[in-house]
Amino acid sequence: MLFGKVKKLTEKRDGRPGTISLYLQDASQKQLRKWSLSLLSRREPKNLLEIGLGAGASLQAMMKEWPASRAIAIDHTSQTVTMAARSNADAIKQGRCIVMEGEACHLPFPDDTFDLIVAFDSISSWKNLNDSVLDIYAELVTGGCFAIINADDKGPGFDESSLRPLLYDAGFSRVKAYRHEADPWLMLVAEKER
Repeated sequence: MLFGKVKKLTEKRDGRPGTISLYLQDASQKQLRKWSLSLLSRREPKNLLEIGLGAGASLQAMMKEWPASRAIAIDHTSQTVTMAARSNADAIKQGRCIVMEGEACHLPFPDDTFDLIVAFDSISSWKNLNDSVLDIYAELVTGGCFAIINADDKGPGFDESSLRPLLYDAGFSRVKAYRHEADPWLMLVAEKER
């Protein structure tokens, strides 16, 4: 599968090979983005956060899906932040978007900030998944949701049976799983109780 090959390339995200691999990753995830955003489309987030950026295609798709939204996007690598900022330059110029370097387990935002927080195929690279989920829960507004989208089975610790209890333990009141009919895609949507 193309995605598996691209994923191996993206483990080292620096220099020209890193740039090429990030663009390939974004291209390979086009249908994944389309599928997951179609499931989230009924939501109308005012403020959203994306954690883990690739080359910025997911952020760009969300800015298009929700034209009234403002977004902040973070990634732990400066090269990825630079690429995503370039891909979303128009939204940044319009004041709708901020792209910055940061870690999922140390989110620098006030509590109750975001209506929607999205992680497109990035949780397996987070330094501390437990602390990250606790931070995410705190920074969601009441009634907000956290969407984890995985392109394939990430193995123990990143599959539905591991993630569901982690989300409930963090305080989420409801977790809904969506699986694609043909591809091994999984999306978990965890809601903060109203």
